[in-house]
Amino acid sequence: MPTIRYQLVQGMHTDEQIRDLLTRSCVLFADTLGVPADRIRLTRHDREPRDQDWSRGSLSSC
Repeated sequence: MPTIRYQLVQGMHTDEQIRDLLTRSCVLFADTLGVPADRIRLTRHDREPRDQDWSRGSLSSC
């Protein structure tokens, strides 16, 4: 299964905004693949920010 990665600026987005973005992306991804949305799983990976670093969100399946 392909993976989509998002790089989000820490502190610029609420958890609810991130969840909404990734959930909508899951639905679009499922539609593009022609599979039910419940077959797509959503995971999120965070890491400590460094100077000009980004936290990562990874969409691997909703």
